[in-house]
Amino acid sequence: MTTIPKSYDQAAARTAAWACALLEADGFRACPPAVLAYYKAPVGLLHTGHAGAAAQAMGIVERLFFRDGDFHAYPGDPTPRQGRSYRNGWLAWGAHLLGAYHLSEPALDRLEAGLDARTGGAADDDSAPVAERTYPAGGTASVANALLAAGRTDAAIRAGGFLRELFDTQAVDATRIFLARDAQGAPIDPVQRGITSGAESLVFDLSKPAQICWIFGFSLRVFARLYRATQDRAWLVTAERVGDWIAHADASLYTNITNGKVAWGAAELFGATGRREWLDLAHRIGDWVAGEQGDDGVWVRRPQFASACEQPLAVSLDTSIERMFYMVDIQRAIALPHARAGLTP
Repeated sequence: MTTIPKSYDQAAARTAAWACALLEADGFRACPPAVLAYYKAPVGLLHTGHAGAAAQAMGIVERLFFRDGDFHAYPGDPTPRQGRSYRNGWLAWGAHLLGAYHLSEPALDRLEAGLDARTGGAADDDSAPVAERTYPAGGTASVANALLAAGRTDAAIRAGGFLRELFDTQAVDATRIFLARDAQGAPIDPVQRGITSGAESLVFDLSKPAQICWIFGFSLRVFARLYRATQDRAWLVTAERVGDWIAHADASLYTNITNGKVAWGAAELFGATGRREWLDLAHRIGDWVAGEQGDDGVWVRRPQFASACEQPLAVSLDTSIERMFYMVDIQRAIALPHARAGLTP
């Protein structure tokens, strides 16, 4: 049996009730306008059975944040410039699922046109000068995911090719995994370049604790979905390489706020392949994530904040709605046909 504990459903329901109670006609109550608070809400609320709230959130996003295929148009939005394409990917996906094609199609056009002609990578900030852009694995995975959801498979393969080439050209026994390329297509090593701010998003050090691991998880999801779209097993080979790095990472990966996407990606791979190791990984991390939720439905694990009161509401909405979504989508993934057909060794 490939079952998930009922606590996953209970956790999702708690967060959905909390978020929906905050959602008013003008936006989330007591939350200054910030796309950070909204960009996962359409997908998350829709998948937890709150289609009306998802559509309401998308309407607020359209009114406040959307212009010319971009969801970052609100003046004074405190959301960091870092991760623009990543967030645009989530919102393009949500708009497509809701049938808001007047939003999703321009957004998807922008994302597709912004893929690097040489590598297929998505710029972290597509408003930056071309020579200064960086192309991260996480943002590219989000764009590839949105393109796949909308049936733009050829473009998604281009973005997936960036991820595959980035990982396949690094040694199987590497201990420092580079997660981004520069405008010239070279991997970015923050140590060699003297980068300190944001270095944790550029390299994953298997030997050190508290590393950011969500980038691996989103990449795993994309590889699983590209395999299902193309039946090309090369996507699974790269996924297994990433899975081996995860298996050799410091044990703190399993108790790390950024690990929810690893469970999400592993569940998608189990659904695509039926391989036991992916199911075990999804359960191990997913169970921990479910157990970390507060009684009010909020996940508070950002290390720079000591409590929910100190953490900005936009951050709590971002992290909690995301994990709410994983609680239901992990269950969908492990019930896919390949998983139901029986476990493979």
